[in-house]
Amino acid sequence: MLVLFFSVSSIAAEQPAWIAAMREVHARGSGEAGVVLNVGDSITYSMAYFAPLQYLEGDDLPAPVRSALATVHSHIQPEC
Repeated sequence: MLVLFFSVSSIAAEQPAWIAAMREVHARGSGEAGVVLNVGDSITYSMAYFAPLQYLEGDDLPAPVRSALATVHSHIQPEC
């Protein structure tokens, strides 16, 4: 059981390789905080990603959903 615990712990601690690269990109960024950048898509302007989230509210949502929604709202401008 102890071996399993340490195996899972070490796997969980490792980050995917792309995270370091994206942190470098983020550090060089000079954009406005809270704006969503859509890269690699043919849609130049779209409200399709986060617009539906404005309709999710209420105590009937499961706690993890409310928490995730609060995180999204705290990082992204409402216009995005």
